[in-house]
Amino acid sequence: MPYFPPAPGGGVLLPNTIDNVMLVDMPDGTVKGRALGAGVGDPQDLTLTQLRVLLGNPVFTQCRLIYVSSSTMRLTRFGGKFLTIDDAPQLIPAAGVDLIAVAGHVGVNPMYIYAYMNAGVMTLIGQASGGGSPIVDPRNGMMVATNNPALSLVGMAFVSAGPAMAEDGANQAVSSYYNRRPRGYAYGQNNTTSSTSPVLLHNPIRMLTWADSAYSVFVSGWSQLNVAGITLGQIYMDGVAVSQQCISYFTTPNGQNPLALALVYSSADGIHSFQLGGYVGAGTGTFVGNTYGTVMG
Repeated sequence: MPYFPPAPGGGVLLPNTIDNVMLVDMPDGTVKGRALGAGVGDPQDLTLTQLRVLLGNPVFTQCRLIYVSSSTMRLTRFGGKFLTIDDAPQLIPAAGVDLIAVAGHVGVNPMYIYAYMNAGVMTLIGQASGGGSPIVDPRNGMMVATNNPALSLVGMAFVSAGPAMAEDGANQAVSSYYNRRPRGYAYGQNNTTSSTSPVLLHNPIRMLTWADSAYSVFVSGWSQLNVAGITLGQIYMDGVAVSQQCISYFTTPNGQNPLALALVYSSADGIHSFQLGGYVGAGTGTFVGNTYGTVMG
C-alpha cells in the first residue's frame, strides 16, 4: 500500500484517517467484502448473489394468495414484499399478481398455484391435471413444481364449471400456502329420512385442505323420531363416514335428543366436502343441525 499523503522523506497511513470519499469507487448494487471460498485477500465488490451465499442463502415468503372474485385470485404482499423464485429473491408488485380462471382449470383437484418469472415479470400459473405434488427444492427448502424448480408454490384453488370459483359462507375457492390464516365455513339445514341405512342428510361445506395442516369440523343440533327407536348421525367427508357416531335412543315417539359431532383431522391436498349423514332404526327421523368447519389457508 503506498504512503499517503506524499511528503519529502515519505509519510505514513494513520488509523482512522481514510473516509468513504477516499476509497475506490464501487460498482452499483455491490458491497465490500470477501466472497466465500476466495481465501484471505483484498476486499472485493460483492454481487448480490455472493452476498446471499455469505448470509446462508435466505429465502423469502412474504406473500399470501387470496380470492378476489369468481374469476380472479391474487398473490399479495404480506409481512414484506419479496418471494424467492428459482433460488433468487423477487419483488412482488405492490398491486399484486392476478391469475384468471380458465377452462383448463375446471375440476383439477388439487390445482396448485405457482409463481414464476416471465421475462422479468412475476406471473402465476395453475398446475395442469396430473402434474404431481410439489417437492422440496434442495437449494433452499422452498416448495416447487415437481418437474420445474423455477415454479414456486404459493397456493391452491378449485375452479368449477364456468369457469368460476365459489367462495362464500359454505365454500372455499382459494387457499394460500404461505402465511395461512384460519378460515371458517358453515351450513345449516334440516331434513327428514326413513332410511335404515346411511344416507347424506345435509348439503356439504367445501374446504381446501393442506396435508401438513389439521382442520376441524363440528356438527351441532338435534334429531327427532316419530316412533320409539334410534337415530344415528355421523360426519361424512367426500361421501364417506369419518367421525364417531352420535346415537340417540327414543323411548317414546316425537322426542328430541341433542346431536353433537366433532372431527379434527388432516387430509390430502385438495378440495374436500363435509356434511351430516345418518339413518334411523325405524319410522321417520328429522335431523336439524349446523355444520361448521375451520381450516388454515
